[in-house]
Amino acid sequence: KYPDLCGLNVTIPYKELVISLLDQLDETAREVGAVNCIKMLSDGRLMGYNTDVTGFERSLSRMEGWSPGLGEALILGTGGASKAVAYVLRKLQVPFHCVSRNPSSEQEIEYENLNRVAGNSRLVINTTPLGTYPEINQMPPFPLEMFQNGMFVFDLIYNPAETLLLREAKNRGCVVKNGLEMLELQAEAAWKIW
Repeated sequence: KYPDLCGLNVTIPYKELVISLLDQLDETAREVGAVNCIKMLSDGRLMGYNTDVTGFERSLSRMEGWSPGLGEALILGTGGASKAVAYVLRKLQVPFHCVSRNPSSEQEIEYENLNRVAGNSRLVINTTPLGTYPEINQMPPFPLEMFQNGMFVFDLIYNPAETLLLREAKNRGCVVKNGLEMLELQAEAAWKIW
């Protein structure tokens, strides 16, 4: 139908759902369990990739002052983007907990139980859409008193550039980063695939 179309990107909330429509997954996408990049192969088949992994890993490595040995991480959210983040943290051997409103496994904890694990956490990563334009006055129900001077907070949201979560974290002495660089890096990886 579209002979000039060589690929496309997939975003929230379809990164996991789209897998059933694809003919093939690359190894990373299969291990992550989420796809954000699709390539139309010359024989008409559809191949899924996950370039969020590349984008997040490279962007995190450039976060001023952060390194894998600094402590545990908290991943806010359990959707497709969180799976890419978890994949990267496992690769970097960073222990982590996934935080969810509705935990569905033993690895996931509720926001109400964060006090059990927050003491060892030096990195907080928001993978939820809470705070994205136009709902800029929203944020995950993360207890603000858990932000400590010198923590690192990475919000995958890039619009607005400073989410309410990042503003609150920065006001409490945290090093913060938004998702714009990650977006650019995953897009560059997608272009190489296409």
